Amino acid sequence: MLDTDYFGFIIEFSIGLAGFSAIVTAFMHQSGGGIGPVDRFRISNMLALAFLPAFLSFLYLGLQGVIGAGMAARVISGLHSIVLFIILMLAFKAISRIHRITPEAINTTVFVVVAGVSSVLIVVQALSAMGTIQQHLFALYFCLVVTLMQGAVMFVRILFGDRKLALRSLAEEEQET
Repeated sequence: MLDTDYFGFIIEFSIGLAGFSAIVTAFMHQSGGGIGPVDRFRISNMLALAFLPAFLSFLYLGLQGVIGAGMAARVISGLHSIVLFIILMLAFKAISRIHRITPEAINTTVFVVVAGVSSVLIVVQALSAMGTIQQHLFALYFCLVVTLMQGAVMFVRILFGDRKLALRSLAEEEQET
């Protein structure tokens, strides 16, 4: 049951990443000034990219005993593809809103790289779900790990992001409403 160990690792890392982000968020909120739209975007993105692999890993581990490892990997790959597409569309919407409020708060290079990687993951997972890629389990595991890495990138951006810019975007958002 080697795949159980691998997917267990994903679950543990996901939960740890989400836990650390909760602590950082609490400290950010306590430091005063509130949480602006940039930080809200990063936090919600990071949580989605952290919890998605954990949820899908749990689901895979449950399904593999019922429908087999290969079919479970294909089903979870299809689900991952759909949910990642939804997250990407919501991210585009949030980015355009933030860009309207505080254009300099958006690092387009980082967003294009993350969106590009997400797009590749969507295609790989969709192909795996359709049976075009024969290594279903490897494709699923690889894509879940890359999704976790994207969540880790968001975590680093939360930690080392420009707090003055984030607070300024909060003030500008409040003026807009």
